[in-house]
Amino acid sequence: MSISRLRLVSDERMIGQALLNLIKNAGESVQARRARDGEPKDGFVTLRLRDLDFGVQFEVIDNGLGFPEKDRHRLIEPYVTTRTKGAGLGLAIVARIIEDHGGLIELDDAPGGGPGAVVRFVLPKRGEEAIDPAAEYGAGASQ
Repeated sequence: MSISRLRLVSDERMIGQALLNLIKNAGESVQARRARDGEPKDGFVTLRLRDLDFGVQFEVIDNGLGFPEKDRHRLIEPYVTTRTKGAGLGLAIVARIIEDHGGLIELDDAPGGGPGAVVRFVLPKRGEEAIDPAAEYGAGASQ
């Protein structure tokens, strides 16, 4: 297995915040399913990174409660939530960070037909021309 280096123009702090929020949400969903059903005995949160021709795809996959079918797309809007606690800002903030980086975000069912969810987002790769990430996204930017 070879390891290649993927190059993005991004604000590493903001993308890190988005990933941390998604991981936290996934873990809480697994815990909520365990509290509700006594399952899953073996909960998981998986992170996947894929090098695509047009960008870099990030996936956060869990076997928690999953997303509702109805109005799923609205969960990335501010103040929309399925939880009893929380303000409904987490996914909205993540979506805004991804969109501000020129990316796309999608909420889906976990792969394989089992319970759970996947949040998938794609960020564009760094262009061939030299770009100053600090000028593009601020002082915390990385390549």
